[in-house]
Amino acid sequence: MANEDQLNFVTVETTTERGTPALYAVFFKVTKDKLRASRLTLRVQSAYMLDRKLSKQQLTAKRVKLKGILRAAMEGRTIRA
Repeated sequence: MANEDQLNFVTVETTTERGTPALYAVFFKVTKDKLRASRLTLRVQSAYMLDRKLSKQQLTAKRVKLKGILRAAMEGRTIRA
């Protein structure tokens, strides 16, 4: 819900089975449940290992804590990028 036009994303640093560092990107959307007022749905749109560094747009994206994204979804507002 941070931006309706673009998905929220998180990057996760991990290691492969061979012990080499790997960077995963997970793109998701958070919506408020229409039937239950206190429930949110976090839907993963895409998740994959990046074969290169983050794009310029991703590097310059505003950082927002997950708690902030969830709170904005509960309040029905967007977060300005």
